[in-house]
Amino acid sequence: MREYEILALLGINGIGDAAVSTIIKYLNELGINSLLDINFELLVNNSKLYRYKNKFIKSGINKDSFKLAINKAKVEIESLEARGIKLIPITSDYYPKSLKLISSPPVLLFCKGNLGLLAQNKNIAVIGSRKNTTLGKVIAAKTTQFFASSGYVIVSGLALGIDTIAHEECLECNVGTIAILVDVENIHPSKNRDLANNILAKGGLLISENKPGITIIPPLFAKRDRIQTGLSLAVFPIETAINGGTMHAVMAAKKENRLIYVPDYTKSGYQDKEIEQLSGIISLTDDPEVEPYTKFTYSNIINKLNQKEKELYSDNINQGALL
Repeated sequence: MREYEILALLGINGIGDAAVSTIIKYLNELGINSLLDINFELLVNNSKLYRYKNKFIKSGINKDSFKLAINKAKVEIESLEARGIKLIPITSDYYPKSLKLISSPPVLLFCKGNLGLLAQNKNIAVIGSRKNTTLGKVIAAKTTQFFASSGYVIVSGLALGIDTIAHEECLECNVGTIAILVDVENIHPSKNRDLANNILAKGGLLISENKPGITIIPPLFAKRDRIQTGLSLAVFPIETAINGGTMHAVMAAKKENRLIYVPDYTKSGYQDKEIEQLSGIISLTDDPEVEPYTKFTYSNIINKLNQKEKELYSDNINQGALL
C-alpha cells in the first residue's frame, strides 16, 4: 500500500494506525497491493476488521469515494514535499527496520532532512530531564561524544535540557542526529527552532508520526517516546524525576526489549543525592533490567550494543505489526 492510500485511510474519522495495520495485513494475505483492487463490501465486512465496521459504514467509504480521498491525499503529499517533508509508509523499503519491530509502529512517518539516517541500524537514544543539572549536562555531553564518535547516531526528542544537549553535541561533532517530534513544521518548544534548522543543515533528520498542523497536546509527547525507543538499540536516560516524561521512553524500552543504561550516580560526583533529577535514576538503578554505567564501562556497552543489533536483526525474529 502506498503512502497516499495510507494517508487517505487515516483521514477517515476513527481509523488510526491499528486499523491501517490490520488492513495492510489483510491485503498482504490476499497478495494485493492496493485497496482499489478489492471489493469494498468484503473489506467492510471482513471479520478481522469487524471492530472498525461502524467507522467504515459511517464514513460511507466505497471505491469511488476512496479514489477521491486518494486524489486529495496526493495533492496534500505534493504540498508537503514542496515544503521538504517526505512521507515514509511502513510498507516502504526506506522505513526503519528497527521501528517495525515494536508492538505499535506508526504506519506513516513524516520526515524532514537526511533520509539516509533511516537506513542504518546503529542508533542510541540519549534523553532526560528538561531541568538538567550542571553535572547532568557534562554526562550527557560526554556520553553523546563517545557514542557519536564510535559510529552511533544519537536519537532524542529536541526538548529543552538533556535532549538539547545531546543534539547540540552531535552538531559540535559534525555528525547527524535524529529528532523525534510531535510536528516537524511547528517545532516545539519554539526555543529550539534554530536547533531544528541546524540539525537539518548538518545532515540530521526530523521525524514525526503526525501530519503537520496537528494540535500539540501533552499525550502526543508521551506517545512519540516509543519511536525514540523503537529506532534505538539502547536508551540512555541521563537525568529524570521519578515521574518525569523520560520514564515513558524507559517503559517503552522495557516493553520492546531494548537496552537501558543510566549513569552510575554513586560514581558520577553528585554531591546531593536527594535532587529531583536523580530520583528517577536512583529508582532505575535498582531495576534488574537497567545497567548503571561510567566511562570505564563504555567498551562493555559497545559489545552489548553489537549483540543487541544482531539479536534484533536476526532472520528468525518475529517482526512487528506487519511482517
